[in-house]
Amino acid sequence: MIVKLLSDDYIIHDTSSYDYRCAKLNLKQKLNTSNTLVFTILPNHPNYNKISKLVSIIKLIEINQDGQEVMFKGRVIESTDTIDGIRTFTCEGVLGYLNDTIQLLRIGENISINEYLKTCLDKHNQMVEKEKNIYVGDVFDNGICISNMDKKRLTTMSSIQDILIDQYGGYISIREEDNRNYLDYNYYCDHLNSQEIKFKKNILDLEQYITSVDLITALIPLGEKDPETELPITIETVNDGNEYIYDEDAILKYGWIYGVKEYPKISDPNELLEKANQDLSQLTKMSLSLTITAIDLSLVEVDIEKIRLGDNLKCVSKEHKIDDYFLCVVLEKDYLDPSNSKITLDKTIATSSDLAVTTNRDILKVNNNLNLNTQVFQELVQEKVDLINGNNGGYIYTKTDSFGRPRATYYMDSNDIDLAQNILRIDASGIAFSSSGKDGPFNIAWGINRELDASYIKKGSLKDIMIECSDGIIGGWNITNIGLQSTSDYKVNENPKEGKLYFNINSNSTSILDWKVILSNGNSYKNGYLKPDELKINNIDINNAYLDQEEKINQDIRLFNENALNEVINTNIYTYQQDNEKQISFLTGNNYQISDKLLSSDKKKINIINALAIVYKAVQELNEKIEGGKN
Repeated sequence: MIVKLLSDDYIIHDTSSYDYRCAKLNLKQKLNTSNTLVFTILPNHPNYNKISKLVSIIKLIEINQDGQEVMFKGRVIESTDTIDGIRTFTCEGVLGYLNDTIQLLRIGENISINEYLKTCLDKHNQMVEKEKNIYVGDVFDNGICISNMDKKRLTTMSSIQDILIDQYGGYISIREEDNRNYLDYNYYCDHLNSQEIKFKKNILDLEQYITSVDLITALIPLGEKDPETELPITIETVNDGNEYIYDEDAILKYGWIYGVKEYPKISDPNELLEKANQDLSQLTKMSLSLTITAIDLSLVEVDIEKIRLGDNLKCVSKEHKIDDYFLCVVLEKDYLDPSNSKITLDKTIATSSDLAVTTNRDILKVNNNLNLNTQVFQELVQEKVDLINGNNGGYIYTKTDSFGRPRATYYMDSNDIDLAQNILRIDASGIAFSSSGKDGPFNIAWGINRELDASYIKKGSLKDIMIECSDGIIGGWNITNIGLQSTSDYKVNENPKEGKLYFNINSNSTSILDWKVILSNGNSYKNGYLKPDELKINNIDINNAYLDQEEKINQDIRLFNENALNEVINTNIYTYQQDNEKQISFLTGNNYQISDKLLSSDKKKINIINALAIVYKAVQELNEKIEGGKN
């Protein structure tokens, strides 16, 4: 599954990219409440400053093989920064937009739920920007007519909650379709999820809340008001003059506790008595509320239906005598650590069993928190591991210790660890390979100490890296502390000589290159070096040297008819010492006499080709004079 978080068109989190990641990404969904999203980004995030409070539209999207689903849409309402710039954002869902507007005071009589919601949302849409508009979506019509008065100037959200949800029940939710926000209302949550919640499997916690605050042993039923007296009809005329009925067994157990229940649509005393007797049997029972916290097994990528808010799930626990459907009222997802994700299931039932109830009427609830032992969690962890790949097959296998904690992960060439031959193992020692199955031996390629065995790099190219090394070999070149050195056999068939050629490329020497030949008898045969401003070659025999000028210089070819002898006569030859050896040569510079025709165009270097040609021409001129003198 790919998870994406967007702020308008800016990517904040994308599990398919390493450039856009959150340090925290938690979603909480709750029935009839605006969803909450909390995420954290680091200062080096590419879109660190692209998120604006109350303005940016935040979207959280889940993408899988079945398509994509918008899990959250809303806005940022709060942000906090740590001293080192780590920024955390708190967001509320689209339902939170309904807190921005106030509804008018009005009396509505016999208004359908659809009409009531349309009136509220039309007023809301008139008061806010277009992107915060919410429209009436799918509304369940159960025939209820709202006849309440808005006695206070409530926010749109409070009005819907107080006037509709609290008094008539039902569930509201937001969905997006064609870039528009729709509010749906359903009286029932009737989807039965195929995933089963079982004790010792995916139940994390179970809480029982037992209350006697609504328990009564005697009931006074009140019917429709009499048009003449404006008093409600009672059962006295059909119940031996008594306005109440009672349950003897409940009185013996709990004593006399009176209560009143209104039946505004019943005008016949006999019908009123019959209905009251039906209800009394339930009113003499305590209210037991069960809350179950569990894990959504679809998060571990097994083939099981995903749990959504409002789903009904079968919960089974023989130990607690539970075998019933529970409603998913809270869904919490930690996208960076799914093991922290959980769901909350709730159900309230009436019970007549003997339960310990405090005599202090100020304490309405008795909590019975059933914490699961270590063995249950160990079984849960082991089952998740098995479901992912372990005992049930898979190309990834996780090895755990006796407490269910992961110790090593195996990536295999078979879906059966006992049959796999080529295995990559990641554990506390680093990354290792085996070509002999799970029992090894395993050779560590990259240790936890950050040492990388380069012998495992077989393909590809390394770019934008620097290699620091004082000893080693690259492509046949020895790495030394000053550069690269190549050693090869040297053999000359003519005038037979054999030995070793040493060629060095230097990084911290005045010589860029140097080379030497050491014969088999240990004598140095040839050597030389290249410096930034000097090339020296010693003991080199030049044989069959040619100057290849090719046809590319055949433009503007003419005979040189100038007096070359004068150029030779006007050029001085100098002697000097260099490297303890006497040298004879031309010299360039203002202090030395040399013909311009022997120099390069910048007058700083000697053009050897020109110099050689001038000498040849001067010899020709001398020869002409000699021949002319003979004649």
